[in-house]
Amino acid sequence: LFAGRPEFYSSKTVGDLPDDMEPHTVYVLGEQGHYWTAVFLCPCRCGDIVHLNLLTTHHPRWALTLQKDMTPTITPSIWRTQGCRSHFFIRSGKIVWVTDEIGALPKTG
Repeated sequence: LFAGRPEFYSSKTVGDLPDDMEPHTVYVLGEQGHYWTAVFLCPCRCGDIVHLNLLTTHHPRWALTLQKDMTPTITPSIWRTQGCRSHFFIRSGKIVWVTDEIGALPKTG
């Protein structure tokens, strides 16, 4: 399911989410370098939309770093507690899966 060529994510800064979200794209909502939300399709391919808070005044929250080419890094890890229950990092645009103690990857729908 997750084997094969690594999938690289890029990012787009937007004022509103598009009606049809592109896979492998982190949509960053905000203005003039002040970002409040990162949104993307779950990389496990379950079809769910992941919303991450970037505001330092609200919790839980994540930090977003964008390289010059808009490649995203998001910290800490993203651990979905509902639905597919995926657990992963986005580091320099790459999905890094977190496996459980027996090495199993998340199950999808």
